[in-house]
Amino acid sequence: MKLKLKNIFNIKRRNHKVRGNLKVIVGLGNPGEKNRKNRHNIGFLICNEILKKLGNPKIELKFYGEISKVSYKNKEILIVKPLTSMNGSGRCVKKIVRNYSTSLDNLLIVHDDMDLNSGRIKFKKGGGSAGHKGVESIIDRIKDKNFCRLRIGIGRPPEKIDPVDYILQDFTEVEFKLLKDGINNITRAVIDYIEFDIKYVMSKYN
Repeated sequence: MKLKLKNIFNIKRRNHKVRGNLKVIVGLGNPGEKNRKNRHNIGFLICNEILKKLGNPKIELKFYGEISKVSYKNKEILIVKPLTSMNGSGRCVKKIVRNYSTSLDNLLIVHDDMDLNSGRIKFKKGGGSAGHKGVESIIDRIKDKNFCRLRIGIGRPPEKIDPVDYILQDFTEVEFKLLKDGINNITRAVIDYIEFDIKYVMSKYN
């Protein structure tokens, strides 16, 4: 029997007992197999790698996303992939922030960035969306800009290629190889954020 998405997402609000050190990692992307290797889906790709690193914990479908809860060095972690479109990512993040009483210092959004060269990473805290629709949706929904971000460079589109078309295209074979070569470093950077804090990873990786 086909499971309707509305039945997955219409979950009664409940009080979650959460320790103060809960870290929430949200990778941005568009759901669906056809989008899996899109440049815009690098947040999903990184979440998948982190889940492998942390032992492939169970995935739950709730709060408009795929959520995995795991412990790492006495810290509780949520790994989240919103199942809305990219432009609706804020719906999922708002639910997470509200239901888990998440501090914005402990919320990391992982997303693609055309303003960084391919493969380069940069952590930041606060600021605007720089035109990224997923980040913009989160700011609009939670009414706050002061969350942490991990920007992962995908480079600018070639001349005459529309930026929207560019981000929704699959990585080229060369780009995907470079990404795979650097993915351990990106995953390590997120693990360092989980273990320490945003100031530490900004100093180490930026």
